[in-house]
Amino acid sequence: MAVGVEHVGWRARHQCDGFRLLACHKMLKQKKLIYILAILVPVVYLPLRHSCVWLMLAFPAAFVLLSTGYNPVVELTFQYTARWTSYVFIASAWTLSSWLPRSDG
Repeated sequence: MAVGVEHVGWRARHQCDGFRLLACHKMLKQKKLIYILAILVPVVYLPLRHSCVWLMLAFPAAFVLLSTGYNPVVELTFQYTARWTSYVFIASAWTLSSWLPRSDG
């Protein structure tokens, strides 16, 4: 009985690793990298310079990075870029405001 349980556990781990590899394979595409760079370069990567702001970019990044071969999702001329704009500009403003000197009194 213990042998069967170990076999099922191995199969579940193997499937989980397969899903991770598939997700990494979907995320690491040249078009997606160019798309993200085209969004972040004009704001000088400001959203990436503050650690708390990374959470703001998690939703639009997941939307783009985990998309399948549907090309309009990773092209700047379609409406999917609007999903990024509010997050990127708010994150940039938050990063800039965190650099201001604080007075304690």
